[in-house]
Amino acid sequence: MTSNTHTNTEPKAVKVFRKNGVTIEELSNGSIRASQILNNEMIVEESAGGTILNKYKLGVEGIVKINLDGKGCWEIISTNDDGYGEGSLFVENMEVVDFDGAFDLPNNIKKILKTLGYALNW
Repeated sequence: MTSNTHTNTEPKAVKVFRKNGVTIEELSNGSIRASQILNNEMIVEESAGGTILNKYKLGVEGIVKINLDGKGCWEIISTNDDGYGEGSLFVENMEVVDFDGAFDLPNNIKKILKTLGYALNW
């Protein structure tokens, strides 16, 4: 007989706190997840085909995840399901040294990174 029980391997939050409006979760695997919802955030979506401006009236959630190895990701998700963006982050010595997914990081992602103490020197 086989079991259909799914084992959840997602790391659990071991410490949760708020700083400057950002919810920060320290996870059981040592990684960090931080998020913030901003209302009326203007998102600039850039691509090789041009620039598109979207104003998310109900807000947009910014999420940053950073692992112990300095690799991470960022996401922006509109709270009314009309937009989404994501990309990778690479950090060394508390500085974001590279990212992808956009020509520039969205403002809410920059705010989260600064709240976490990461330098953005580009």
